[in-house]
Amino acid sequence: MFTAAVKQADHFPDQDLRLARSLNNLAAAYAVQGKYTEAEPLYQRSLAILEKVRGSDDPDVATALSNYAALLSATARSAEAAQLGARATAIREKAAH
Repeated sequence: MFTAAVKQADHFPDQDLRLARSLNNLAAAYAVQGKYTEAEPLYQRSLAILEKVRGSDDPDVATALSNYAALLSATARSAEAAQLGARATAIREKAAH
């Protein structure tokens, strides 16, 4: 279902966030299955779209960063995961004020 959603959303306008959400969902499904190599570029693409459309300080960007950080942690890339996690935390803290 997620693969079909990505294929359909690829035809939407660039500002449509359904592609970013579909990519994130497919990446999460792959990550749960241990398919980290397939998941990583999807998380990256989703994050790039969200940052372009919403800006780098948006709460949706924080969520995408957290998801990607979890994948990095699962693949023993702790330093990268910590950087993304810290950025996600900073965005959430800023949004809370």
